[in-house]
Amino acid sequence: MTIKYAKSLAAAGAVALSLLVVAPSNAVEETPATIHVVSQVVNDNLGTKLASDFTFSVKFGGADIAGSPFAGADGAGTTFTVAPGSYVVMVNYVDGYDGVWSGSEHINGQVVIGAGEEVTIVRTSSDFGVAVVDDGQTTETGGTLPKTSSPWFNALGVGLLLSAVGTIGLRKFATSK
Repeated sequence: MTIKYAKSLAAAGAVALSLLVVAPSNAVEETPATIHVVSQVVNDNLGTKLASDFTFSVKFGGADIAGSPFAGADGAGTTFTVAPGSYVVMVNYVDGYDGVWSGSEHINGQVVIGAGEEVTIVRTSSDFGVAVVDDGQTTETGGTLPKTSSPWFNALGVGLLLSAVGTIGLRKFATSK
């Protein structure tokens, strides 16, 4: 790289220096990098969200890059061609969902990518809550009946039966004397 200084004289006799930087003639442009952002959703607790219901951002130096923010996409995800550097991939909070980051060369959504590199960042968002288990009886038409009894109901039935037998036995014993 060549650095040249140019000197000029101002009207009042002051000297002003200007800095002129000349790039060498054999300068090589850096190869861009590629970031793929994939949104996966697991709905195993009555959740209904899709990958596109999650809003993502890719930031460089605290500012969104071109095309960011964007709706999440599953499969191949959303692809960005970027200059090498340090990026942060973020997702907005969606009520009822929690998630984890996975993929190549990242730490919780932070990516450092070099020239010509290609990385894939995956955000798996899962709904949380109580899993629904259907263990009702099947009807003749294929539907299910609700579970209406409990172990306590069964214990109560046995207790009532024993009380009735005991009462009848006590009366029979008392009348026979």
